[in-house]
Amino acid sequence: MHAGISHSGFSCIDILQICASYLDKTEEYDAQVYVPADHHPEDFDAACRLLREYQYDDAGKIALGILFQKQREIFHTGTPHLQQTYADKQSFVTRFINGRR
Repeated sequence: MHAGISHSGFSCIDILQICASYLDKTEEYDAQVYVPADHHPEDFDAACRLLREYQYDDAGKIALGILFQKQREIFHTGTPHLQQTYADKQSFVTRFINGRR
């Protein structure tokens, strides 16, 4: 989660959080989650296959970790008047996360 929040581009973080008092699915999720072995985050098609394994209404496997990552120019770096606005994002995110611990 830290990698997604501190990434200077777009990040999509999917959080599966149980409600233990209404429907405790801890054991079910523990059996479904895994970290893919030999997965290459730069492979978009492989990331899509991993995402399609779980449909939120069945007992499919749930892949954890960074599933897709592509390095490219960030929008505000090519726009001079926005560079100053976002220059301190990394330190802001780090301070925010450290304050939550």
